Amino acid sequence: MTGRDCTTDRGRWATNSLKWCKLYEAFVAFQVQAEKYGLYAEEIKRIEGDLFAHCPIPQPRKMEV
Repeated sequence: MTGRDCTTDRGRWATNSLKWCKLYEAFVAFQVQAEKYGLYAEEIKRIEGDLFAHCPIPQPRKMEV
């Protein structure tokens, strides 16, 4: 997956669900290896949060009555 696959014509970060899942799977593989060596723990948490913030898959929301 290239950077082109993840941006819109306006330069904003966007992708479809399948591409996002593949990106997240690659990230998790990296995360596992990085944790083995204690690398960049805080940065990895930040990146994971950013990935979920850009997730195109609708997330369940708390019901309000």
